[in-house]
Amino acid sequence: MPVIAPSILSADFANLERDIHDIERSGADWVHVDVMDGIFVPNISIGIPVVKALRPVTSLPLDVHLMIDRPIRYAEEFIKAGADWLTIHLESDQPQNTLACLDKIRALGCKAAISLKPKTPAEAAIPYLAKCDMVLVMTVEPGFGAQKFMADMMPKVKKIRQMLDEVNPACIIEVDGGVDAVTYRTCRENGAALSSRIRLTAEPRRAILWTLGPEGYGLPLDPEHETQARLPLGLTVAVRTRAVEFSLKEPDRGYIHLAYTLLDRGLPLSRMQLEIRMTKETI
Repeated sequence: MPVIAPSILSADFANLERDIHDIERSGADWVHVDVMDGIFVPNISIGIPVVKALRPVTSLPLDVHLMIDRPIRYAEEFIKAGADWLTIHLESDQPQNTLACLDKIRALGCKAAISLKPKTPAEAAIPYLAKCDMVLVMTVEPGFGAQKFMADMMPKVKKIRQMLDEVNPACIIEVDGGVDAVTYRTCRENGAALSSRIRLTAEPRRAILWTLGPEGYGLPLDPEHETQARLPLGLTVAVRTRAVEFSLKEPDRGYIHLAYTLLDRGLPLSRMQLEIRMTKETI
């Protein structure tokens, strides 16, 4: 499913709480927080105090994008301040430090992401893909808002999606820069438009259910967490996965047992338990 994460870079900082509530009322999924240090990118924005101030204001996940030099120095502080997702640039430090930073982010209970500038090839992300919960592809040069969407980044998005399907299919792709009501469809067609069916991962032991079509979405089926997906017509499905049993050698002999609740604006409409039996046609 698409996730919408408006950036506060264009917010009125004298009325930031008001603008955050506007984001909530709009139906957006996350709040995107762009952090710039004037060194890694030629602009200075906000930092840890603003993230800390935002945390009690909204229940939406804070998607914090660190466009800073050597982010491992500050990752823990941003997580303590309230970041739910923390994105670092692979160009911002030496590879060993970037890998260590991703490990640190996840060890602290935060979702870890890597980002690529427009001129960085997709292949540069390969060493980091297994450690990421998300890959962010810049479709503008980082540092300033209101830039034109770079459609020529879509082959990179598609390439990264293909690579992720091989090593970390649960990892999602975020596109950042110039995304609007028109360009988001291009992003979905190239990055999030995965095949339908079920994808299995051994570590952690879970599955991902993909649906087809222009309103398709990916729904992780994880026994350790309740997951949700937005459906057409403003509905939401909330899923509690009871069990995921399979063998990667013979995955078509496994099954997934789950219970789901269909919600309309947060109110339950129906509840059902479902068992999905693996077949070669569904995998």
